[in-house]
Amino acid sequence: MAYDVIIAGASFAGLAVASQLRGRVLLLDRKDIGTHQTSACATPLEVVQTLRCEDAVLQTFDRILLHTASRTVDYSTSYRFCTFDYQEFCAILASRLEVDIIKARALGLDGQRVVTDAGAFEAPIVVDCTGWRATLARSLRTAYATRLKRSFGFETVLPWSDSALHVWVDPQAVDKGFIWAFPCGARTRFGVASYRGKPNIRRELEQFLTRYGLEADEIQGGYFPHNRGEPTLAHLFLVGDSAGQCAALTGEGIRPALYFGAECGRAVQRALDGEFTLEAARRQYREAVRRRNKYFTALRLLQRMVLTIPNSGLTAVAMFTARPRVLGYVLGACQRMAPIGSLP
Repeated sequence: MAYDVIIAGASFAGLAVASQLRGRVLLLDRKDIGTHQTSACATPLEVVQTLRCEDAVLQTFDRILLHTASRTVDYSTSYRFCTFDYQEFCAILASRLEVDIIKARALGLDGQRVVTDAGAFEAPIVVDCTGWRATLARSLRTAYATRLKRSFGFETVLPWSDSALHVWVDPQAVDKGFIWAFPCGARTRFGVASYRGKPNIRRELEQFLTRYGLEADEIQGGYFPHNRGEPTLAHLFLVGDSAGQCAALTGEGIRPALYFGAECGRAVQRALDGEFTLEAARRQYREAVRRRNKYFTALRLLQRMVLTIPNSGLTAVAMFTARPRVLGYVLGACQRMAPIGSLP
C-alpha cells in the first residue's frame, strides 16, 4: 500500500509528527497506542495544558526535592510540573489525528518500503520514531543505534503519596545514576537510572525501597539516549529517542519528542503542500534541531560533571542553583531547549 508519509512509532514523537500532517499518512506501532509505557510521565504542566490534555493529569507540583548523600535541597518555584496518565494522554492526542493507524512491528526499510510483520507499506517520506532502537535507521546504517550512548532505567508503581517530586543523586543508593519518586495521587512511580547503561540495577532500587517499607512490584522501562544522533539519514527523518533527542542529565524525553516531532511534521507538510522540495524540508528540520543543540550539549556536560565530582561538590552546586534568581535562569534555559509555546 502506498502513502504520502509513514511514521513508525506512535508514542510522543510519532503522535506529534502525525498531528501536523494532512494527506495519506500511516502511523505504525507494535502495540496499541498508549499501552506500552516506558516513560516516568512527568513534565511541565504547561506542556499538558498547551496540548489540551489536562484530563490526563494525575498530580501537580511546585516543589522538587533533590537529595544528595548529605543534604536535601528544596527547589520551590511557581513553575509547575505534573505527572500524567500515559494511556489517557496518548489517547487524547490520537483522537485528533486524521491518519491510518495500523498495529504492526516495523522491521526495517527496503528503499521507500517500510517492512513490517503485517506486510510492506510504501511512501516517499518515512519518519523513524521507534525509540532508542532506531529500527529503520539501522537499515540504512547498521551501527547507527550503537552510537547513541545510552542510560538505562526502570520503575515500579507503589502505594505511597507525597506533595513533591523527589530525585536522589547519592552514590550510596546508586552509583553513576539517580533514583526518582514521582507521586501520582495515592500511588508513586519509583525508578532508578544508570548513566552507564547498566540494566542490572533492580537490586539498587529494591534496597532503596526498604527505607520506606516498600517492595518493588511489576517494573517497566528500558534504555534512553544521552547523546544526539542525526535528525535525517538519506530520505529518513528521525525524531525523539531514535535521534537522541533526550536531555542527558535528567533523562527528559517527552518535551523534546513533542517539540521536534511538531517541527518535523511542519517541515514535511510544507513539502506535501508543494511549498518545499523534500530536500528543503530535510534542511528545515535539521536547522530546527541545530538551533537547540547548545542546550543538549550543556546538559551532557553537566551529566559528565555529576559523574566525576564528589557528592559534596554536587551538593554545593545544587544549593547554588536553588537560589531563586539562579533557578529562574536554569528553568528558562530548560524551556528554551524545547519551547513549549511552539507545540501544536
